[in-house]
Amino acid sequence: MTAITHTVPFVGRRAFSPGVRVIGGFVATIALLLVLRQDALLRVLVPILGTAVAIWTYRHLSFAAYLSLAWWFWFIVPGLRRIVDYQAGGWNPENPISLTPFLVSAVAVAAVIRRLPELRRPQLWPWVVAIACLAVGFLAGVLLNGPLPAVHALAEWMTPLLLGLAVAVEWRRYPAIAAVLTRTFVWGVLVLSIYAVIQFLVAPAWDRQWVESSGMTSVGFAFPYRIRVFSLMNGPLSFAVVLLAGMLLALASRGHARVATLTAATVALILTLVRSVWLALPVGIVIYFLALPMRSLRRAAVTGLVACTLALGVPYLLPGDLRESVLQIVTDRAQSLGSLHQDISYNERTSFADQMGVVVLDNPIGHGLGSTGVSSELGDAGTGIRDFDSGILAVLYALGWFAGAAFLAAAVGVVVLGMARREVRADTVAKAARAIAVATLALSLGGNVFEGVSGAVFWTFAGMLMAAHRWSAVASPSARRAEAR
Repeated sequence: MTAITHTVPFVGRRAFSPGVRVIGGFVATIALLLVLRQDALLRVLVPILGTAVAIWTYRHLSFAAYLSLAWWFWFIVPGLRRIVDYQAGGWNPENPISLTPFLVSAVAVAAVIRRLPELRRPQLWPWVVAIACLAVGFLAGVLLNGPLPAVHALAEWMTPLLLGLAVAVEWRRYPAIAAVLTRTFVWGVLVLSIYAVIQFLVAPAWDRQWVESSGMTSVGFAFPYRIRVFSLMNGPLSFAVVLLAGMLLALASRGHARVATLTAATVALILTLVRSVWLALPVGIVIYFLALPMRSLRRAAVTGLVACTLALGVPYLLPGDLRESVLQIVTDRAQSLGSLHQDISYNERTSFADQMGVVVLDNPIGHGLGSTGVSSELGDAGTGIRDFDSGILAVLYALGWFAGAAFLAAAVGVVVLGMARREVRADTVAKAARAIAVATLALSLGGNVFEGVSGAVFWTFAGMLMAAHRWSAVASPSARRAEAR
């Protein structure tokens, strides 16, 4: 059986130059408009041109190149939106730039339609069930919350799922997808982590404005050395989930940037102060290490130890007073894990869960899509709840007892089906994808990880694992050529 390697090129030689021209032209155009402070034009052009570039990349380059582009939009766009708002003189809660990652990810539906017969395979039935549950929730949302909140919520929930399903059905391209997505996350997380450190040290004006205007109390104080970092993401939790995925993929990679990525990401993860991801990451690492052959295990362990050692030395680059202050904040947060019953945040979450449990039990049909998250603020009903401290309760609140339970069962089923080690023994990316999917699903006990960028992480790597299993099952080169036709 052929082992998966990381030498698959990003795109073919003939396609590379047009790709650089198109994507580079898009980046240059946006950068120029930023310099010229054309905020009104940017709000229109970023989603339109971004979607057009994604369609062109999918059609003329490759699915792997499109997937990489989609993830760069997930990484960069929230921060870009904040800068545009800052240049315009104030926070705009309805800035269409924020829709760009969802529009770009929606292009993946073309791959799903193209491979529609793949959905007959039992391994993909949980995805079909999840889609059906969201369709039911959407109809309920239109009736109960109005079309705008329901459509916005459908994009938040459905597009990450479709992106992951596209990865699963495009298993014939798995070696290219694995190589490209690993490279994308390793470099992307390095960029995000470096910005997060700068954010902690400087607290840029556009980030401070966004925190103060949007009421993001969860990030603490919008001042240098006091802010809970969220980098270019929309919150510490979503940023921490991306860090989790990037760190596990860095352990699985063999590139030169992996130690730098792991070191910077470790520092950034500590500065998020997201305790749930602090606990979920070791779970993912254990799952990843248990699946590795001994030679790969030694290499990954040494890489991780080197990165942790370097990360622990970073605070000593700060002046003495600041170092002590920062270390005290992190230490207090870590120590609270051992005395959760005395922790204010934990007690508030417990109280909220008790209250929402009663609400969920009293409404078996649910409140429909658009009743939770940012979408709930777009309607006039006033019955929605923006922030849920439990992903499970958020699903049941929006979808009801039956559709919600079926959706959760589908998400668990996707992970359970991926637990069997059916990938090539040397395929470290598939093993990392399993660890990411399990660790992200475990986070649903806290926040809602099924929507937005967190949902994209969960469904993408669940789909990656499905693709790896299918690729490994078609073992011989002749069989793979037959399947590719």
